[in-house]
Amino acid sequence: MSTDLTSNLIRGAYSLINHNGEVLVYVLGSLIALIALIARPTRLAIIYLLAFGVLAFGFEYNKHIMEPLRAQTI
Repeated sequence: MSTDLTSNLIRGAYSLINHNGEVLVYVLGSLIALIALIARPTRLAIIYLLAFGVLAFGFEYNKHIMEPLRAQTI
């Protein structure tokens, strides 16, 4: 690989993690809860899966919907 391609891939990965780091953690938590739910279904695994889903939705809602609305009304 050329150095330009390598540096662009590194910058792209950094930008992805910087912009969506919190959501990536929530998705990782959801995947772990889903694996636990498939391996051994329990109410706690369902609650964790739903909780991480709600956290991810809430983060994206605040980031992409609430901030523009606040900027628009202020």
